[in-house]
Amino acid sequence: MLPYVLAGSLALGAAAPALAHGVPVGDANDTASALDLSSVVMGHTRRAYTGKIVTFDPFESSILAADGDVYLDLDLAGTKKFDYYVWVDQNATGTTTAKVFKVGRARSLGKAKLTRPNTKTISVSIPKSLVKRTKRAVGFGARTRWQQPADAYGESTLLTDKTSRGTHRF
Repeated sequence: MLPYVLAGSLALGAAAPALAHGVPVGDANDTASALDLSSVVMGHTRRAYTGKIVTFDPFESSILAADGDVYLDLDLAGTKKFDYYVWVDQNATGTTTAKVFKVGRARSLGKAKLTRPNTKTISVSIPKSLVKRTKRAVGFGARTRWQQPADAYGESTLLTDKTSRGTHRF
């Protein structure tokens, strides 16, 4: 009976899309921010690079409209410097988007697919057609920016967080 079970699970695995994920890069619970990063992980499919950003606390996408930003940074050239980034933001109509940029250019290269699997997680899928990879490994990291609501004295603090750099090998 065991060979049939094993053969069946191998057949199911072969039908699944090719998806590889690297080792998550963790971050300490170190910022009193609604967007305090817990981890980031990079992966890929045949047609896209995938990134998953997780925060310690749940947050509503609406805080991205005026108070916060989330970024996924990518080093696709193997230079140890990030050359692309994905900016997750919410526009005036309430739509949360993920736009892909080349560092140093103001105009977006296009959109990445964005999902919110739960209230702590943002997942993005960046079409490989938007970016150029020249090495067998992708460097990655995540960063956030959150403007704390004003206190009774009208004081507000800008809080930022950043993960360490990770590497995803192909």
